[in-house]
Amino acid sequence: MDRRQKTEVIHFQRIMMPLVDIRYTKDLIDEAIKSDLNGNINRAFQESVIISYSRPFSDNDTGNLRSGFIKQFNSLQKNAHNLVIKTLRNQVVAHSSSKAYGVNFTVTEADEVKWVWPFMTRIPLLLDEDTIKLIRENCQIIESWLFDEQTRVKNLLPCGSY
Repeated sequence: MDRRQKTEVIHFQRIMMPLVDIRYTKDLIDEAIKSDLNGNINRAFQESVIISYSRPFSDNDTGNLRSGFIKQFNSLQKNAHNLVIKTLRNQVVAHSSSKAYGVNFTVTEADEVKWVWPFMTRIPLLLDEDTIKLIRENCQIIESWLFDEQTRVKNLLPCGSY
């Protein structure tokens, strides 16, 4: 097997794993659309969507997922993708960003002891209904692209090499 084929085998392994997360994201959205979620349940649902949608786009043992599917996104879909991957995942769900949460600190003194208290000025809206629909569309596009990539790589490699 030549070097290019070895690279494609790694890519093939990398494109197989995201299908689970992308399908799970679609299922979450489909279930939520049928339900009347509110409060903490809605927040938990939205965080689950952000986590499962983002997972394929972070490094793992086979590297980054190639992003050929992005060419198929319209500008609204790209914006939704970037919002989830770059902002919501990194600043709100996976890590806490005081800027994203609007956290300020106040100092209180009691019995000559100073206390620093975080004060959250806002809890950010994670995903509105339109963005959730765009993420659902993105999942369809990504899933289709992953299947196309699987076929492309299978046709390129000798049978059984993957």
